Amino acid sequence: MRRRPTVPLLALALPLLLAAAVTACTPAATTPTEATQATVEAATYADRWQFPPQVAGFKRVDLKQTGSGDTRQAIAGYNLDSSSAKIAITAYVYRPPAVAGAAGAPPIEVAERQFVAEKAAILKAHGVNGPIPPSTAGSITAAGKEHPGLVAKFSFDEEFAGKRTEVDSHAYYFLEGDWAVKYRVSFPSSMRAAAEARVAEFMSQLAWP
Repeated sequence: MRRRPTVPLLALALPLLLAAAVTACTPAATTPTEATQATVEAATYADRWQFPPQVAGFKRVDLKQTGSGDTRQAIAGYNLDSSSAKIAITAYVYRPPAVAGAAGAPPIEVAERQFVAEKAAILKAHGVNGPIPPSTAGSITAAGKEHPGLVAKFSFDEEFAGKRTEVDSHAYYFLEGDWAVKYRVSFPSSMRAAAEARVAEFMSQLAWP
């Protein structure tokens, strides 16, 4: 019986090693659309926000980042459950819809017009058919920088933390270029004094990009 010629192992392995080296050195193909989309999303203001698991004793309970480009938005929910204050805070970072007739208006006027729509939406969500509460000028200082904005205060009789009670509900609205930053804050009215101090602490510690 004739013996088949043997081939050295190195000769067999060399083509495989070369193929692996070529594969390792060849970058993964990325279509122009994918590259452009990744660049747009990475550049959005919403993506630059960091929402730590805990801020000033508040625990993060929800975090969502949806959309892309101009529709990109970030939403983070935080709760504080202590004996002195029970508070729910939701932070929103998004591009607000354009307001008719606001082109060229001062930023504070644009913000006020946008905020009117936000306040109307809050009343509708709570089933309230009443006058829209007025806005007052307000500001927060986060990471050593002051951010001027608008504040509106509501009061609802509803369930909070498993108990029906009178609830203070505040909305804070800020414009950062083409982007809006909004805080929705709710707590039992009976805990108002302690809650407002904890809310101020939260806002000063949640850093803006």
